[in-house]
Amino acid sequence: MKRDAFPLMVMVIIGMLFLSVSCSTTTTLDPVGQIQPELVQKPAVITQDEPEIYENAPKTAEPTPVDGFSQQSAIAKPVKPKRVFRIGYVTPFSDSIVVSNETGYTLVQLDIFSERMYQENDDMENLLPSEKLIHHGQQRLMLSATPSLQEALVRDRTETFTINAIDTDGDRYILSWQPERDSWNIVLSPEELDFSSQTLLAVPPQGGNFFITNNTGYPLNALYVIHPEFQEGAEHLNNGEHTNLLGSSTFLPGSIVQIATEDTPWIADQLPFDAYGSVVVRSQDIEGDFYQKMWYPTSDIWNVELTIDDLQYDDLAPIYGDSVLYIQNATGFEIWYLYLVSGEMFAEHDYGDDLLEDSTLDVGEGIFIDLSRFPYLDELLASGQTEPWYLVGLDIDDREYYRPWSPMEDGWELELNDENFQPIPLPEATYDYTTLLLENTTGEDIWFLYLVTDAMAENDDTGKDVLGDVIWRADAMHKLVPESFPHVASWLRSHPDIPLTLLAQTYGDVIYRRTWSPLVDGWLITLSEEHKQE
Repeated sequence: MKRDAFPLMVMVIIGMLFLSVSCSTTTTLDPVGQIQPELVQKPAVITQDEPEIYENAPKTAEPTPVDGFSQQSAIAKPVKPKRVFRIGYVTPFSDSIVVSNETGYTLVQLDIFSERMYQENDDMENLLPSEKLIHHGQQRLMLSATPSLQEALVRDRTETFTINAIDTDGDRYILSWQPERDSWNIVLSPEELDFSSQTLLAVPPQGGNFFITNNTGYPLNALYVIHPEFQEGAEHLNNGEHTNLLGSSTFLPGSIVQIATEDTPWIADQLPFDAYGSVVVRSQDIEGDFYQKMWYPTSDIWNVELTIDDLQYDDLAPIYGDSVLYIQNATGFEIWYLYLVSGEMFAEHDYGDDLLEDSTLDVGEGIFIDLSRFPYLDELLASGQTEPWYLVGLDIDDREYYRPWSPMEDGWELELNDENFQPIPLPEATYDYTTLLLENTTGEDIWFLYLVTDAMAENDDTGKDVLGDVIWRADAMHKLVPESFPHVASWLRSHPDIPLTLLAQTYGDVIYRRTWSPLVDGWLITLSEEHKQE
């Protein structure tokens, strides 16, 4: 018999519907009289990495300064950039004109004038109150300070005005300006540079005036003209060399000054055409640098131009004397080295420092030398010695010339000429207890030195090393005492006409050989590279 499954299936479906309805229906409980479940608070979880924090924890004490140091405000203070103001529009025919410099150079002179002003006076005025207008700078010119220009702008307002400007190099800029049409903020640029007016002022020679042009590029505050034979305190010069021809004024770059010959009587005898004289023109700029130039009134134009080439690199005093010596080269050759030594140093060929340092003294040139810059000369000056000093000069071939100098008798300006600057005589051969001078110009140190007579040479005997334990250094003088070569002195007394052979040896066994005769070479032995034995 088959089972009847239909009733079973109906019961299963009804049961499932009942379960689904009961699960989806929300049961609402009346809270009244019900027991509310008690909330269980979980303990806080404290880990080792997170320390417990208390609201009322004590404040941490301020750290104590270490080693006496305390906190302080910043020492380095910020610097605020400054404002830059540029003048733009300027109202025409107001109380001022603005000039803007875009030339690339500093302007030191500026003038604005009409044709009528030019006809009345062709001397250039300087409208720059500060006497300097830098590149990218602007200058407001108050017309009340220049009444002539103020009147001309009212009277000639329809005319064309001309602007002249001069920079520190002496170059001139020329610009046309029409007040009614053009801007009153006048801009000067390189386009206005005018080379047609760069010639020096032409002046007649041997006139009543001479001129000096400042093309150094710097303002000058001192200007001197100096007699070539000036002696300190000379009565006929009336101390004119100490007169600053500028007084308290400033000699601007690109400017020219005029000097009346009657105002410089101390150089009057150098100015006539047939005098063939010379005058030292010397100046000082506002930075303390000196410029110097020789002026020859007979052959040079009477407008002396000072340029940057005339700059003297020595630190000099305002006038010479006391410690500043002026030396003029009137010889026929260029002086490459110049020394000033005492009589003792001169006798021993110990010349000390080169007074010319890195320069030379050309024919016709002069130089100021501050002797106090050289320690040993400063000591000699302080000692007040009355014995003559010696000026020693060397030409390009190392020929030596000298002249004695006594500051009290000869003054502080010296002229070196072919008469008083003579070749140095060779040291006299005394054959006695005078030290023999050795001059090493080989460029190498000499470790051994032998003086060999003919008799010694015949027996291949070089004798003993006359240097002993001394090394004859390169480019140095060495004094050989007579006790180190008695056999040589004895030989020379018996055979004064026969030369000796000198043998020198370096540490590297390089040999130098030369003959030496006191009658020809003097009591001085010079060893040079040409004596190297091949």
